[in-house]
Amino acid sequence: MAKQAGGAQGAAPGDAGRSEHADKTISSVLGEIVWLMSQSPEYKQYLISDLEWLVMPPILLRQFRLFYHEGRPAAVVLYARVSPEIEARLDAGAPTLRPDDWKSGNVVKVVRVIAPFGGAEDFGEEMKQVQNFYK
Repeated sequence: MAKQAGGAQGAAPGDAGRSEHADKTISSVLGEIVWLMSQSPEYKQYLISDLEWLVMPPILLRQFRLFYHEGRPAAVVLYARVSPEIEARLDAGAPTLRPDDWKSGNVVKVVRVIAPFGGAEDFGEEMKQVQNFYK
């Protein structure tokens, strides 16, 4: 199983503690996420301009969790804290969030799981279990 990182590198909903990776900078985290995207057939087609709406809001809000395998990024889960209205929009299939949507309420939603080496379901499921714990 891949090792997870919390703290400044991302945290599960409700995590307040720092981790061994808490000293990572925004640019380091962005680099790791972009590298994961570049390894994924689904995400490698995205443009640099897409980073602004796709990954920067959760990075700046610390609403992500990076997972590692043998010291390398293996996956990232991006999540939002949304209002019931935004939750309904996401559940209806809305593909993107506006910057203000990412922290518009208390409902925690997994927005994207980028896991180019497999296990996306496992990483997403782990985040859902964490979500249920903090409800």
